[in-house]
Amino acid sequence: MTGPFVSLSAALVPTAIVVGVMVVVEVFLLVHILPRRGPPPTLAHMVVITSALLGSAGLLLSISAAFLDSNLNSYTIVLLFFNFMMLGPPSLWLVSVIVFRDDRVDPRRRLWPIAIAAMATFAEILMGLVFAIGDGVSLDPVPLAAATLTSPWFLWSMAAAMFALLVWVPFDRWLRGPLVGLSASTVAAALVPSFPAPGAALMAGIMAVTFLGVYRYREAALAIPPGRVVEVMAILAAFPAMTVAGLLLALVPASGAMVLLFGAVMTAVMAGELYFVARSSLLRLATREPYDPGPVRTAVPTGSP
Repeated sequence: MTGPFVSLSAALVPTAIVVGVMVVVEVFLLVHILPRRGPPPTLAHMVVITSALLGSAGLLLSISAAFLDSNLNSYTIVLLFFNFMMLGPPSLWLVSVIVFRDDRVDPRRRLWPIAIAAMATFAEILMGLVFAIGDGVSLDPVPLAAATLTSPWFLWSMAAAMFALLVWVPFDRWLRGPLVGLSASTVAAALVPSFPAPGAALMAGIMAVTFLGVYRYREAALAIPPGRVVEVMAILAAFPAMTVAGLLLALVPASGAMVLLFGAVMTAVMAGELYFVARSSLLRLATREPYDPGPVRTAVPTGSP
């Protein structure tokens, strides 16, 4: 079993435009809850952004359902999600402003980066599902899941969002390099289902270049701080996992289970990378750029003028 690859044609333009718009919207939402500097986002801000991410995921899911069963009910659900995207997030934002006022999220909690990574990855998976169904993939669970998780639209849109975040979020060079390598491997991964041997070889080459870069950083003046070595090693551990999964698929290219395994490994790596970037961004606000919580109200002494 090999996955269908994107063929360049005039018919591809509308699809590429839709994917491009969705990636731009996703990046726009993510950079607003992962600021480069200043205070962490408010709870109200986090509510409106996460509701927009969930709404977009729900919209994609409803479109998938309409592909599977085209009738008046399915189209009505699509319109309801469109309506939610127009009215839901602003309404939730207004309510959260009243309830939470100017309370800010705790950037040290793991809840927020987990939620950000889960919702963004879920939305991207649903986009891959929509295009897999549109391409006429079998609706059996294994082929459909394999086509969804290895769809170029899913992998490339996830990689595009990660590249944008790596430009937006400040990182030291010794840490940005491995993260860029992971995103580049995601781009190459889209080739593996259709071109197993060249795709797996390209992923192995990206891994080798990334490992060489980390070694050079380690030996040069840009040495990795001892306290951060664990983070780099955790990132580097993802490369062998991706490469081995790609090589297994190259050895057994007709196996639907191998395609699914490869897609699952890539999805886990990308979700983990997004979690790491989100957590690093929020922790940076907590540790490097402490924010002013506002004026401290003190009681006025009795009898003072």
